[in-house]
Amino acid sequence: MKFELPIVVVNAGELYATSVDTGRLQFYGDEPVEKGGADVGPTAHQLFLHHLEPVPPSLCGCMQTERNGICKK
Repeated sequence: MKFELPIVVVNAGELYATSVDTGRLQFYGDEPVEKGGADVGPTAHQLFLHHLEPVPPSLCGCMQTERNGICKK
């Protein structure tokens, strides 16, 4: 995968709050107040799960088996 613009990740002194700038999109990640964060964005776990959502499990399985020469398009 080739990125056209650099991806910049910044932690501006907050314990967990982090901003991510992809050049076309900017988003924030953080932890809730009760875990020591400022709650300015979703947690790392929530971001991870969100990015997995659009990929159906059947596609993941076929992609893996295709790489191993078992599944064909």
